[in-house]
Amino acid sequence: MPQPRTKIAHSGPQRVALLVAWSAGVLEALLLARLATRLLAARPSHPVFGLLYGITSPFVSPFAALDFDQSPFGAALEYATLGLIGGVPLVAYFLWLGLTRDRSAAS
Repeated sequence: MPQPRTKIAHSGPQRVALLVAWSAGVLEALLLARLATRLLAARPSHPVFGLLYGITSPFVSPFAALDFDQSPFGAALEYATLGLIGGVPLVAYFLWLGLTRDRSAAS
């Protein structure tokens, strides 16, 4: 006989940790899409690619100095985007660790 399904209750920090994980995953996917479109020389005048660049540019622009010698048009490997692709999961992991560590074990 199948067992009844039980609902898992998440506390506040666990919900925030899940939100951090999902947000980091979505941002990572958008950054990977940006990297691929820049490598394939997608035009920013296209509405879909313009939207993608518009969403990801606030995250990439603080590191734009890494790409100072690259052309704004044509195929390019954006070092700022590449660095963020490596950095976002790392930051999300440390946030997740901080939010989900067992507080009762510290007492």
